[in-house]
Amino acid sequence: AVWKSNDETTTIDLAEGVWTLSDVISLAYSVSIEGKGADKTAICGYADAPGRLVTLKDPGAALRNLALTNSVGFGGLKIERGLVDHCRIVRCNSSEYGGCGAGVHMTGGTLQNSEILDCEMANLSVYGGGIALRGNSAVVSNCTVSGCTCHCGTRSPEGQRGGGVYAEAGLLTNCRFVGNGDRSKGNVGIGGGIYSVKPSTGDTNLRIRNCLIADNRSRVENTWRGYYQ
Repeated sequence: AVWKSNDETTTIDLAEGVWTLSDVISLAYSVSIEGKGADKTAICGYADAPGRLVTLKDPGAALRNLALTNSVGFGGLKIERGLVDHCRIVRCNSSEYGGCGAGVHMTGGTLQNSEILDCEMANLSVYGGGIALRGNSAVVSNCTVSGCTCHCGTRSPEGQRGGGVYAEAGLLTNCRFVGNGDRSKGNVGIGGGIYSVKPSTGDTNLRIRNCLIADNRSRVENTWRGYYQ
């Protein structure tokens, strides 16, 4: 975790380069981590990480202008509250059984002006290769999700949902979901671009506005419910 001693916002400036983690980052306070651009500053995962590389838990927590890459096991980013802006989430993978959102798992907060690229969820009963959107207050705005997939390898398909996005609740606005659901990875799931579902419990509200969904692939084309091509 990142600790601070008062209520003032703390900014951590990361210089250009690749910064390889030795532990996961949990932002439970008003802390902003800012790079020099997603093509210049990268936070890189490591083998045997015990969880998501970065978790945002406070409304004042933020990631800006950096890339998050090369997570294995549990995925890249979780947003409970806070802001992620002008970031690139790339090659963040998860093999967690029943896992949600290899690139980004959102129950709240805002993800904006960012790219989620080439992320992979690989196991049985998994949801969202790029993003799992699971909270009414969660907002994804002006983002691109591309090259992401949700699959079970060569095993018989069982419960893979959403190559690009698995969506239960929240807002997707002015986004692009293009080229997700890579069949070369194995048996891909249902809903190559977006798989949407209303949970059996809870008062959920999913909104999709002004989004492009194109050139995605799923296990069975134009048959299963959800938004996909």
